[in-house]
Amino acid sequence: MTKPRRSIAKMEAEAVVSAERDLNIAPFAIGSFEAVMWIVGMDSQTNVSRSLEAERFCWDMITIDAHLAEIRAHLASKLKVSVPQWVLMSVLEDRDNGQGVSVRDVSKCMAVDASFVTTQSKMLEVKGLVRRVQSPTDARVILMSLSETALAGIKAIAGERELIRNFMFGQFDDEALQKFFESLAQVRDNISKASRLVSLYQPGG
Repeated sequence: MTKPRRSIAKMEAEAVVSAERDLNIAPFAIGSFEAVMWIVGMDSQTNVSRSLEAERFCWDMITIDAHLAEIRAHLASKLKVSVPQWVLMSVLEDRDNGQGVSVRDVSKCMAVDASFVTTQSKMLEVKGLVRRVQSPTDARVILMSLSETALAGIKAIAGERELIRNFMFGQFDDEALQKFFESLAQVRDNISKASRLVSLYQPGG
């Protein structure tokens, strides 16, 4: 039985949000592979091919990020918002189940500080694109959701977004796409661990 396709909005949100983060893999892409080998317990003398594969992956990700940045900038311009604001709106579009999304959850998804989300969401609120309300169960928590104006704007560019998605993923069937995202999620988690561990690395240690 074919596994159900992941929601298009979720796939796009994860793609654009991950590209908004600082590229912690960039230092690895310019030669710091001794650190990577130390993190994963590899012998750099016997795993040269794996090191080269990692380097190629890093450069591919940097290239992908550059192209995604162009797409994000184009879509953001359609709604007359900044790129980070467009990403924030994409997160709300994907994560809001009708109750709103907390600043904490959005900041975690975007991998940015909560203060950044607060500032950007307030700017979007002034533009009439985001609603910010206190949680009915905890006054310290602010819940955000897209306004009708924002939803109308997103709907207006739905056809263009669908064309982009189909161009990016159209050659994959459901099973291949599911396997691709499972593999990508594993690599994402590995890189997240590596970014935390690399601070412990001491050359020659």
